[in-house]
Amino acid sequence: EEARVLSSSSFAKIQQHSDSRRVQKVQDYINQHYKEEIRLNQLADMVGMTEVSFSRFFKLRTGKNLSDYIIDIRLG
Repeated sequence: EEARVLSSSSFAKIQQHSDSRRVQKVQDYINQHYKEEIRLNQLADMVGMTEVSFSRFFKLRTGKNLSDYIIDIRLG
């Protein structure tokens, strides 16, 4: 009864699953390594794409660019 919300639901660690195996692989990696430095080229190589192609693909599938997605995970 005396509880109050300290942050919005966007900061809660909500599992976001994609129907794309590539995006799922990247999301799993980010969730496991969010405390470390994560580079775009590293993730693009992981799924066999160029950095530009991966950036567009990730934003299309998740609705967020990679840096915003990583920030949300870290804040959560």
